[in-house]
Amino acid sequence: MASSAQVCMWRAMQEKLPTRGNLVRRGVSVPSNLCPLCSKVEETSEHVLINCEVAQKVWDNCDRWIGMYFIC
Repeated sequence: MASSAQVCMWRAMQEKLPTRGNLVRRGVSVPSNLCPLCSKVEETSEHVLINCEVAQKVWDNCDRWIGMYFIC
């Protein structure tokens, strides 16, 4: 049985998360398709989990908390 994290990651990789960009494409009325964290670009799975400057700060803090450092 798949864990919730595995299902979430699978959905993210398939661009199936209910991001604002996906909701707009499905005809759902949302105030804006922009990322609610940075308000700079369309909210997609990749953006909100990886590319958003706010998400990057969260990942950096998680890395520091568990003592892992990645250089990209």
